[in-house]
Amino acid sequence: MALAERHIPDELMEMILKNLDLENEIHVERFRAVSQSWRSSIPPFKPVKPPSPPPQLLYNFKMWRRMWSGLGVKQTVLYHAVPPPPANDADERKRGWLFRLCRVPDAIPKWIPAILPPPSSRRSLTSFRFRPEDINSLDFDLSVFASHYLKESSELESYKLAVSLNLDEVMTVMDGKLYKLPTPPQKFLHEVKVVKSKEERFDDVIFYQGKFYAVTNYGRTVVRHSSSKDLTEIASHIFSSSCDKKQKKKTKKKKQNKKYKTRKFLVESFEELLCVHRAGCAYVGEGGSVDKMLKTGVRFKVYRLDQNSGEWIEMQASDLKRRILFVGEDFSFSVSARDFPGCPGSCIYFCYEYEKCPHEICSGIGVFNLDDGMGLRLEHYPPSANILMPPPT
Repeated sequence: MALAERHIPDELMEMILKNLDLENEIHVERFRAVSQSWRSSIPPFKPVKPPSPPPQLLYNFKMWRRMWSGLGVKQTVLYHAVPPPPANDADERKRGWLFRLCRVPDAIPKWIPAILPPPSSRRSLTSFRFRPEDINSLDFDLSVFASHYLKESSELESYKLAVSLNLDEVMTVMDGKLYKLPTPPQKFLHEVKVVKSKEERFDDVIFYQGKFYAVTNYGRTVVRHSSSKDLTEIASHIFSSSCDKKQKKKTKKKKQNKKYKTRKFLVESFEELLCVHRAGCAYVGEGGSVDKMLKTGVRFKVYRLDQNSGEWIEMQASDLKRRILFVGEDFSFSVSARDFPGCPGSCIYFCYEYEKCPHEICSGIGVFNLDDGMGLRLEHYPPSANILMPPPT
């Protein structure tokens, strides 16, 4: 190996040293594994000890972790795996991919999909087929993309939790109602009653820039500062009254099944608060066509909250060219299309359900393209563009 080192061009050696990150464990281990001389040139990696959190934050974290473990609360972490940069600048850069692990105290992290469907179909999630056999961390640079919490009330039921930065305030939406977890944590949630009509229900809640935002199925949005108990309406309905009537007629025909209702998801994207509106049915009964539902049965629109005017502004597909959105029952997020070469922007990943046979509901992940207004099953999506799997070798 020493003979090979002598033939390394100076410009290549300079490039290696320039890109060597001594604070990155993978970089250091790879560099030291080349040869004995390289190994002796830099010391072994020593993780930098993070600064101690403020006493109040540390107390809150320990208190919430102890109490939440008894309340069925779990933390999930979304990771971004990035292949190493190409050896030659002319080579095509490979895209990264996303995967998520559920952290349970005193247990091995559990692999879960990036987005989850409604609880009724959790047992038979077809997207598990896209899970790779194993991961070699030396082949990728791993970074934490996002972290969030779930409250599980049963094996198949879990609810998204919106948590403040100091871990001292929690809000959630369950069965269309908005709840606040009292401080200190207790086993009973306090309902926050602000809905004006029986048909109106809460769809989602998020902690964004120091405040809690909650949206109803009509698009009415309320905000609450983490240090305040009061809720303030910040945006009115998204749709006009005529559109609301049409939606009510469609829902009334299939009133017996809640899956036919529209949904709204709150997503933080590029320091903006977005509302993703799903119209149409994301459920296919026995004998129905999933492909037909994805192409013509569901539609998505994306709105941006204008804090000054208090209105939801509709965004066009061209406004979202640099973004890829994910909306799920438990977690919604946005990524930059620039971080995933070959993956088109203006796309929305979402969950759908279908009845495989009586009393068996399955689910899968679809990808809706805002440019052409149609969706595809994730398994029918080009492998080079599927960011929930490693790039093709």
